[in-house]
Amino acid sequence: MNLQLLTIIFAAFISITNACLSIAVSWDHEANRVTGTARDNGVVYCTLDTKKYENQLWFQCQPGYAAYITRDLKIFAWHAHGVDYRIDAYHAVNLSGHDKRWANSFGCECGGWMCQFNREDDVSDP
Repeated sequence: MNLQLLTIIFAAFISITNACLSIAVSWDHEANRVTGTARDNGVVYCTLDTKKYENQLWFQCQPGYAAYITRDLKIFAWHAHGVDYRIDAYHAVNLSGHDKRWANSFGCECGGWMCQFNREDDVSDP
């Protein structure tokens, strides 16, 4: 392996490990509406506001980004920086009865809903 290839691999690894991907969605059962955001290093690149009826719920994203969550709200898919990811979602229900799903991955120091809490908060309700 030459030095240039090693440098490229190392730079790609650093960019992924320093990134913080935070995806969060909320499902309002009464309105059958799902809303959410996908952030890369704290910047919102994708938003979601749709009825819950399709196989995948696609986010509206800026060029170069793509995201969806499966209809059962269990797996996020994310495309950024030329790489595709599939991430298991954590689950909770808030006081108004809305399902909350989130994933904080790839170097996030934060945890919980919308990355507002400690990393240890990335656990699902029983």
